[in-house]
Amino acid sequence: MRKVFLDANVVIQAGKPPGGPILRRVKDLVDAGLIELLSTDLTCVEVAKRHAKNDYEVIKGVGQSHFRKVINEVLGVKIPETTNAQLMETLLQSYQKPTRQMFAELDARVLEIDNIKPSTVFSAYSGEKGFLRERVKRISFPTHLYSNA
Repeated sequence: MRKVFLDANVVIQAGKPPGGPILRRVKDLVDAGLIELLSTDLTCVEVAKRHAKNDYEVIKGVGQSHFRKVINEVLGVKIPETTNAQLMETLLQSYQKPTRQMFAELDARVLEIDNIKPSTVFSAYSGEKGFLRERVKRISFPTHLYSNA
């Protein structure tokens, strides 16, 4: 069975949890036994964070007292006081559970990055194995973190 790694950017582009038609087709491939999905707990966090950030950009004015005051004056709607930090935390929490559920519904095996030995990653990088065999992944891998150059 072919193993497929779910990258955060790919999952984000597929839409907010539970994802869209692309992820439904991926689930069909899983159900047919053609592929096994792999991802990491960090990927789940990145997906939730990106969707939260996108929503935050739409409603960030709510965290400003002047914005709430104008809404109240113009529309007669009193918005509860909140800060931008609280707003972002609320949005992030609202995406964490649905994101984990989406990965579970896809039957993805979610690896905890703390349990992945760095030597395994560096071996894959130097040997051009696994998901690091493609040039685009090798280029995006942060080699500057460990080089002396």
